[in-house]
Amino acid sequence: KDAYQRGNILRTHVMRPTWHLVAAEDIRWMLKLSSQRIIAACNSFAKGNGVDIPESTYTKANDLFQKVLEGNNHLTKQELEDEIVKAGIMADSPKLGYLFTRAEQEGIICSGADRKEKATYALLEERAPKVKELHKEEALALLARKYNTIISLVLIAIGAMGIYMALNFEAR
Repeated sequence: KDAYQRGNILRTHVMRPTWHLVAAEDIRWMLKLSSQRIIAACNSFAKGNGVDIPESTYTKANDLFQKVLEGNNHLTKQELEDEIVKAGIMADSPKLGYLFTRAEQEGIICSGADRKEKATYALLEERAPKVKELHKEEALALLARKYNTIISLVLIAIGAMGIYMALNFEAR
């Protein structure tokens, strides 16, 4: 929880359009790997549901996010939605979620520190450290290494749990 509050771990849509927790130092190269695919998937999903948002609307929303979140001003989704409506960018509707996902994919916003148990958004620029930009091949190799390490740790934990359960069952 502390690492999340400090911004060492960020919540965002990366790799696919569902929430993921990502180390702040990894967010930029991971977005670079996956953002275009996620934007295309979200656009396809939106169009399939009769939602057509012009690029100019995304640009206006991103500009607004940068303005109202500047200076580590973390705001809730509702507060940002109110700002979008107030600015006349888009009427209050379920379509607003597309603006948030796109802004995440474009590296504008990410999770901020929770405020009174409510999730907030913050500027990625203020929340995640600048890191050396990786070439696509380097980023893919790093993703594979990290993924394999995580899978190995999970398998070790599952194996240890199985042994523990077997020993406790034997002891009965």
